Amino acid sequence: MDKKVRVTVLMDDLAGKMRDIRAHHGLSFLFEISYPSGTTFKLLFDTGTNGIDLMNNMGVLDFEVDGIDAAMITHKHHDHSGGLPQVLEKRTKPLTVFTGEDFFVPAFSAHPWKTEGVEYSKSVLETKGAAFVGVQLPFELSPDVFISGQFDTVDRQFENIQGYTRIKNGKPEEEHQQEELALYITEEDRVHVFSGCSHSGIVNICRDALKKTGREKIGLIMGGFHFVNSSVDSIKKNIEALQKHDPLAVLAGHCTGFTGLSLLFTAFGKRFSRYACSDRFNLIRD
Repeated sequence: MDKKVRVTVLMDDLAGKMRDIRAHHGLSFLFEISYPSGTTFKLLFDTGTNGIDLMNNMGVLDFEVDGIDAAMITHKHHDHSGGLPQVLEKRTKPLTVFTGEDFFVPAFSAHPWKTEGVEYSKSVLETKGAAFVGVQLPFELSPDVFISGQFDTVDRQFENIQGYTRIKNGKPEEEHQQEELALYITEEDRVHVFSGCSHSGIVNICRDALKKTGREKIGLIMGGFHFVNSSVDSIKKNIEALQKHDPLAVLAGHCTGFTGLSLLFTAFGKRFSRYACSDRFNLIRD
């Protein structure tokens, strides 16, 4: 299908060159998918840590919050979901928000005590205008644009989990960010992969994308890879697995970490880029 895809980095840990743009620890992209019919689908992908900075950047980049057709939150951590209340408050109409089924299941750490989850209750967010849709299986949002659903097979060696415990249906179990989602956009025999934090492992997510879309090749890989706390050997193992897919390009930021970014650049050269707030990428012009 002929289409044009543009992704704008609304939030990242690094600010771009545009005047008045703000950065904080978090991630948010805006996808604009334009079709030959003249329609354009706009998807908000994560919301950063707070909506004040996010709304500032949307204004600087000349985006209307009411112009967003739908949103998806890749996982429950505050640096990806924290800006949602302000997004909702600035709109004059409800917003469909796609999440993993376990999005509102909190996780806990005992050493030291810490809780990790969505900072607002579902009911409070619904009062502000959120219409939540839990996704477990792959779902085609718009032609050639898919929400992953829960990842089918996760090779634990590529995971980036943090030792938390969650309680679901009264039973404690290890937290593996079971709610995590990714976005897949297909183009001919390739699938482009977009991840929030890659707690499930960027290698696992790419494998999932190929399986679920039936494509043969990986196109662009973009997002946070969560190498920030990984050893050099672990990062190299991930990169070696990614190289086997021979991606067209790798764009990383947010939680990838300096070592991860450096090793990705060493491995992929000109195919690698470190994105920043206000960057815009035209990905598909077919």
